[in-house]
Amino acid sequence: MRAAIVVPVKNEARGLRALAEALCVQARPEDRIVFVDAGSDDATPDILRALAAADPRVTLIEAPGAMPGRGRNLAVALAADAGIIAQIDGGNLPSPGWLEALRRPLEEGRADYVTGAVEVMPVPARIFGRDVDMGAIYGASLFRGPVLRVGELDPEGLGRTSKAAAGGAGVAYMRRVWEAAGGFPEWPRFGADPLFVQKISRSGGRFAFAPGARISWQLGPGLWRIVERHFRHQFSRFRAFAPWPVLVRRSLPASVLAALTCAGLLQPWFFAVAGLAFLAEAARQSRKTLRALAARPVGAGDQARDTRLAARFLVPGIEALAFAARVAATGRGLAYLALSPQKRRQARRVAAYLEGSGPCSTAD
Repeated sequence: MRAAIVVPVKNEARGLRALAEALCVQARPEDRIVFVDAGSDDATPDILRALAAADPRVTLIEAPGAMPGRGRNLAVALAADAGIIAQIDGGNLPSPGWLEALRRPLEEGRADYVTGAVEVMPVPARIFGRDVDMGAIYGASLFRGPVLRVGELDPEGLGRTSKAAAGGAGVAYMRRVWEAAGGFPEWPRFGADPLFVQKISRSGGRFAFAPGARISWQLGPGLWRIVERHFRHQFSRFRAFAPWPVLVRRSLPASVLAALTCAGLLQPWFFAVAGLAFLAEAARQSRKTLRALAARPVGAGDQARDTRLAARFLVPGIEALAFAARVAATGRGLAYLALSPQKRRQARRVAAYLEGSGPCSTAD
């Protein structure tokens, strides 16, 4: 079955050639690779034009200002003859066999939507004279989920066990699923992929996990990128109007801390309680990250040993900053739900999209 690989990009010149070459190697002769540039101001468009001229399977769509959902819809619509749609974002790199591992359950009729595994590219660092892979530590902080079983999965369970399950960074699905959903919602800056998955689950879509379909995520060399991701993941749940059980489960610790901090304005001793709660939650998250790191391979030889040793000292600080980011995102998210004049309009859009009673475009 013919597949189309959809790749939204913006200012991804670094690593773009490696990504394109990996996709060209894995794509079959009849497949298509569609890049959607949302308005890059670096060398990304020039690189993609050269790639499209060299390989007829590669197509570039230039869509300045396009939100993620809009970019995905443009690419899928262009590849009208593809029965399977695979997605990978710029800044990622697929492992050998990634595409075949994703498309196999779809071609065999065992699933409608398949997600792969996500890891972080190595970020080498020299700490106290020792070689440490910060990428492995960052990855354990962001992607802690246990290994999933192959087969059909409940979408809610999929969301619980892997933060990347509905992220759209390394997934594949049948074109008919996209058509039945009416495409991706095109207005959200964040959360188009989780809404798409939620709509598929409501219609009885079958989900599967392909452990051999691995992508490496390039986060960049700085700790700030990790903290930013934690903030964006948390805030996107409010912007996308995630179901209340999901919001409560994901936001309860941060909401409690925010409430204690506000109470401290009335009774100063609440600040002490808030401080203790912050330290307790950061310690809990640190234990989860260290367990996740211990359960996965980390380099080899001395680097693996030194990375695990360094993690014991670095993870508590990383998780404290990450939890602070989630608290800030929760406060902003709650303010958005309570005060934003766009809340009702956004809620109507989400309801119309999920219920299939309105268009998924930016027009009301």
